[in-house]
Amino acid sequence: GPDAASASKAGTLVFGAEQGGGPDWCLNLILDVDCNAFWNVVFQTPVVRGAFLFTPQFTYKPDLISRYTLKTKPLRITYYIRKNSKWSDGVQVTGKDWRFTWQTAINKKYAEHIDPLGWEDIRSIKGNGKVVTVTFKRNFAAWRGLFAYVLPQHALAGTWLQQRVSTAPISYGFAVLLVAIGVWLLL
Repeated sequence: GPDAASASKAGTLVFGAEQGGGPDWCLNLILDVDCNAFWNVVFQTPVVRGAFLFTPQFTYKPDLISRYTLKTKPLRITYYIRKNSKWSDGVQVTGKDWRFTWQTAINKKYAEHIDPLGWEDIRSIKGNGKVVTVTFKRNFAAWRGLFAYVLPQHALAGTWLQQRVSTAPISYGFAVLLVAIGVWLLL
């Protein structure tokens, strides 16, 4: 097909994977225990984004953040959210979204659906604006894997995520995954 520069409009790509997907809520990465996580990542990586992208060179590249600082004793990561990041309805992406994502991950009502690894090691998340600090109870080596996606707090608070997120168009850039909150992220 045409390259990105010469393409006049987007199309639809359909391909069959050798493994079946899970229930509809598999479009929500936070509920990946119930799903085929590999194919979810293949479909969602260009769509649902977070603090870092894991590159083909096996490195992490800042994505939703412009930079971060790391401190130890206790382990603390301060994320600097890109100033121009906002949801499609104009609401800014902030530390509230980070905190909501964490609180969702440790919520007991999702205990059968969410792997708590790493999430339960977080002591606190502070910051409501474009700077957010995550403090851990103990060292967690795979901290970059947390917040691989961020949920929109203003749109999802008070909902049952297995239903709401699976019917929501959510995106952090050029692609939209139509999965009914009507909110995606613009960078």
